[in-house]
Amino acid sequence: MAEVCERSTGPTSSPILASTLTKVDGERRGRRGDRAGRDREVHARGVKQLLTGMRGQWAIVQDTIEIADDPQVVANGYLQDLEWDGYKYKLVATPVQFDGAPSAPGKSPEFNEHGDQILTEQLGLDWDTVLDLKVKGVVA
Repeated sequence: MAEVCERSTGPTSSPILASTLTKVDGERRGRRGDRAGRDREVHARGVKQLLTGMRGQWAIVQDTIEIADDPQVVANGYLQDLEWDGYKYKLVATPVQFDGAPSAPGKSPEFNEHGDQILTEQLGLDWDTVLDLKVKGVVA
């Protein structure tokens, strides 16, 4: 952290970064509008330059919108597309890849979607018992 502070405020800091941060700070005090635009400007002009040559692992913090367009996220398949019920979604893939390929995402089950199947097939209950449990409010 000391290295970041030193690079951003010390005598060797980037004039581009300093002017960009000053401009952004002034805009934030003046209006609360285009945060994403200001953040992009900081990213484009100074932060990458600031992080170049740093020791350790440093990265730019991104929000959920920005991360979806990150080249490394796309290249590594961290977000997968899923279409369900006529809508398209981007879901986070599991962090484990088998045979170098990310697993395909799926939807979670609806409420009690497999309840009857579990009660009858896996627990071996007959339908009369299942109906009795439902009437008593023990199961959904």
